Amino acid sequence: MRILVFDIWGDYGHFKKFHTTSSPLSFSIPPPTAVYGIIGAISGIPKEDYTKKLYQYNLKIAVGINKPVKKMRMGVNWIELKKSFEKLERAPQIKQEFLQDCSFRIYISGDNEFLENFKKLLSAHKSIYTPCLGTSQCLANFQFTGDFSGEVKEADEKGISIHSAILNNYPLKIEDGKSYHKERMPVLMKPDRQVIDYREIIFETKGNTICITGGSYINISGSNPIVFIN
Repeated sequence: MRILVFDIWGDYGHFKKFHTTSSPLSFSIPPPTAVYGIIGAISGIPKEDYTKKLYQYNLKIAVGINKPVKKMRMGVNWIELKKSFEKLERAPQIKQEFLQDCSFRIYISGDNEFLENFKKLLSAHKSIYTPCLGTSQCLANFQFTGDFSGEVKEADEKGISIHSAILNNYPLKIEDGKSYHKERMPVLMKPDRQVIDYREIIFETKGNTICITGGSYINISGSNPIVFIN
């Protein structure tokens, strides 16, 4: 199994939670659907097409946390559109939650031809569209980390330390000094951006490892064990 790894970071990020409207809250890490958007932007796949095209490449995604999760709220001025751009009305200022000084490590596997083309862009630090962390005002930078081979293995009762978020159905070994958090995230959506599958994801908010005592994981040669979450 071939796995590409890259880091992406920014001053701010916002991955809107599906159950919030007037005061948008943010997921603590990029959901798989948001990672598809990041990959699509770097690859140059239009917004209306990237969901369908990337699913054809059978991409698997894992997300690691490079920096402790920090959140803040900021007043945002919204503009309400009325029938045409000639009639703009200022909407009330809303409080929006943002991730602050955030950095994530993204692991992807899938179709080899796509990975090879994507690697060329990553290694040259090139992107077709501007990558962002959730919304267009949260601009992001990225850096290629490596091209590795991975092997599926099974964790035993001794435990294995995972360097990415995991699915909720994995047995955990709770360790002192670590902060665990669970969020229900979208992992699959239709081309019209309608979400059709959600999963509960567990991660350690300080960026530490998570010890699992069962279930399958990916052992990456020359890197860290991970779990795909989509």
